[in-house]
Amino acid sequence: MSFIRTKIKNGRKYRYLVENYWDKEKKCSRQKVIQYLGVETEDKGNEKFIPPSHKMEEIERAIPVGKLALYYAAARDVGLQEVLDKHFPSKSFPLLALVMNQVCNRLSLEKAADWINNTPLAEWEGSNQHKLTRVDLDNALGQLCFVKNGIKSDIGHIIQRTMAEQCQKLDSSKRNHLFYDVTKITYFGDKCDYSEKGYNPSYRGKWTIGVGFVISSENGFPVRCSAISGSKNDTLTMEDMLAALETWGYRGIPMVVDRGMISTRNVKAARDEGFHIISCCPENSNETVSALSYWDEENICIWKNAVKRSSEGMVYLKGWKGKLYNQSGLIVVVLDPTRKAMEKANRDMMLMELNETTDKKRIAELKHALSSIIVKQRGRRGFKIDDNLMREEESIDGRFLMFCTDERISTKNVFTIYFQRDEIEKAFRSLKGELSLGPIRYQRPERIDAYLTIIFLAYMLRAIIKFRLKEANIDMSVNSAVEELKNLTLVEFSYKSKTKWKLSRATQKQLLLMKAMKFDVFIHSAYNR
Repeated sequence: MSFIRTKIKNGRKYRYLVENYWDKEKKCSRQKVIQYLGVETEDKGNEKFIPPSHKMEEIERAIPVGKLALYYAAARDVGLQEVLDKHFPSKSFPLLALVMNQVCNRLSLEKAADWINNTPLAEWEGSNQHKLTRVDLDNALGQLCFVKNGIKSDIGHIIQRTMAEQCQKLDSSKRNHLFYDVTKITYFGDKCDYSEKGYNPSYRGKWTIGVGFVISSENGFPVRCSAISGSKNDTLTMEDMLAALETWGYRGIPMVVDRGMISTRNVKAARDEGFHIISCCPENSNETVSALSYWDEENICIWKNAVKRSSEGMVYLKGWKGKLYNQSGLIVVVLDPTRKAMEKANRDMMLMELNETTDKKRIAELKHALSSIIVKQRGRRGFKIDDNLMREEESIDGRFLMFCTDERISTKNVFTIYFQRDEIEKAFRSLKGELSLGPIRYQRPERIDAYLTIIFLAYMLRAIIKFRLKEANIDMSVNSAVEELKNLTLVEFSYKSKTKWKLSRATQKQLLLMKAMKFDVFIHSAYNR
């Protein structure tokens, strides 16, 4: 009968599986070691058991698993697979594979299937899934969003809504506001209803597709991602997005938008759907220009109105309740002393050059740049500087206007909240960078919608990792964490004519990340594979 025996040497407990047997020569009972089990040590009062390492006779292959494990841990954290099983039961594993490919490799469907088959993803999932093929992945995309009998079924948006709610559960704090913006992606396919010639200077004459993206202010969790016709002006995209969010239960939450989206129509649409708007105001109307000069500098530039910027420097804020875009709200004038000095210096330099140069082409350029203070006049030059217009322009140097339809928000918070929208800019950089949103070549609109759901889920995993790193007080970006873990490898080797698996020895940083993301548990299942 076998049993465990412990030997103590130098304060360490060595465990062996032993067995009693009868020694015929010495005619007595003896013990023989069947297997060495490992050593138990004590570190800072905590006992730790270390199993023996197998001696590798021949390494068959090595699979890098750190990056995959990091993103898979984020998926487990937010319950992604349970949601996929609920809304997409027949294709949940291929869909998970598509998301993992998007965050890890961004391979073609053919190569992605081969890659997934050579990873332990199916084992971590406890899945009996057959070897994935390109057809499996293609069918998963096809069933995520499809058109049948002229009726569009978008399971992807159902999954997006559910996952947005799952993310919110990770952080119990109240959802304060949302960020919304649109980006353009060059389209390289042959034909698609979403693709149109763009009017934006960067995309003029090119076939483009718009992507509308909404994220929450708390931790930048994604809320909704959808395709928009390429030529559609950003200001015309808000009504559809607001209506969709209202049906998802986001009514009453302030929406932070870029100054290019604010208009009388959009502000009214937001209020009709129960949303509030926070935005900077473009200086393209008399009412906004008038509001900019509503207060003189003496009323603005006092210490009580000073606010430190998140980056560097400071500004002065002066807010009051008034009406813009036919809606009541809080109007805020922001005066930036540094910007004021720069604008005056730039204008004075142009005026000086205009007075001295004889180059007709340069004169035309300067007249265009200074058109707000130049008027026609008879004479050799044909124009003059209007002193009254000059004083009006100088009175609003360094100023810009903000508007918030929710009068309960303070002047300072309007400023602070709006400039947090840098998160949505970072989100688009991540979508176009690490997640490879473009180029898009899909022909059917429903396939593009399905693809954008994959992009949504991929971005969500990165947001979860960022959230957990912050929660664990680990000062590291998502990209740095990925770089740190990329060398964590699963090694297949032969030992006593048997195939075994072993995880490469982790560094202290890797162990810290594994613990923070809680994938130290499931990844060790590879030992017993």
